[in-house]
Amino acid sequence: ITSPNDEDLIPVKTALANGDVLAFSTYAYSFNVDKLKTNPSAPENSKFEKEEIVTHLNGSSGSHRMALVGYNDNIWTDINNNCRVDDGEMGAFKIANSWGDGYGNKGFMWIAYDALNSKTAVSGGPTTRVRIFTSIGRIDVKEYNSSVEPYMMYTLNTGDRCNAKVKVTAEKDGSKYTDY
Repeated sequence: ITSPNDEDLIPVKTALANGDVLAFSTYAYSFNVDKLKTNPSAPENSKFEKEEIVTHLNGSSGSHRMALVGYNDNIWTDINNNCRVDDGEMGAFKIANSWGDGYGNKGFMWIAYDALNSKTAVSGGPTTRVRIFTSIGRIDVKEYNSSVEPYMMYTLNTGDRCNAKVKVTAEKDGSKYTDY
């Protein structure tokens, strides 16, 4: 990913714009987090100054599932800490976490587009990093009809489908049901 216009971002941004629910796996305890700064060359940042943003992943600790809930192509992250808006530093996804409003930005966090790369596209950026999404999937939710069994369709896009495992937990009337 080298810019907010990168063609590899189109499917994810299109799904979010269409209101799809996107879930992804990552290593939450290995996030390298920074705070958004202001810069005259990135005026959008003034709305989000000091909010937390993940610049890259530096390990594989804390396997966790989160949801992508939005994106902003105009957010700037100073990945190489030179106080200039460089190529590859624009754009971020907004994620939601299940840990409550004490997490990140009141339950949300930004992830720089560059964090999706296994190798940074920013000159002088961090060299030790891991791809931030280990898997991503779209969850299609249909209206519940009590006269039929609940239905959920889950699209799993991964190169390692033989080792993938999906666990679904549903709750009805206070009782939880889990299936693999």
